[in-house]
Amino acid sequence: MKTLWLLRHGEAMHSQPGSKDHERVLTLLGEAQAKKIGTWLHQHHVQFDRILASSAQRAMLTITLVTKALFLPSEVIHSELPIYNASVDTLQELVAGQDDTINTLLICGHNPGISVLASILSSGGEYLDFSPATLCQIELDIASWSELKTKCGKIITLEVP
Repeated sequence: MKTLWLLRHGEAMHSQPGSKDHERVLTLLGEAQAKKIGTWLHQHHVQFDRILASSAQRAMLTITLVTKALFLPSEVIHSELPIYNASVDTLQELVAGQDDTINTLLICGHNPGISVLASILSSGGEYLDFSPATLCQIELDIASWSELKTKCGKIITLEVP
């Protein structure tokens, strides 16, 4: 059994003329959302073997605020460029490629990829449209990440700040 947690980044500022989407930061609400999710995880004693986050500023800021509440060192966070605006296929490949010593994985990324991944992995099959900072826990009925396939999981937690 493996556990996958998916987190959409907190609310981000709108793009400014001349700025890059990758560099967008969180709004004050987005920061509060990330802190609230971090507090929720801390109160529920959730720990992660590995954390992967999009390299976009808004995702890195979200995961930094979340991990502060968990008192996790920054070394557990791995910034992954492929998560930035990734397709569901890219996200599935990333998850399926994880080392099997990892049992609990958190990915912080973007819509629509994060929402679609949660939707196709869950046995319920309905589309989940994550609002900013939505957190989802999926219990996967697999012994190895390489066994990841459609509808192999069950949504245990869906937390919306």
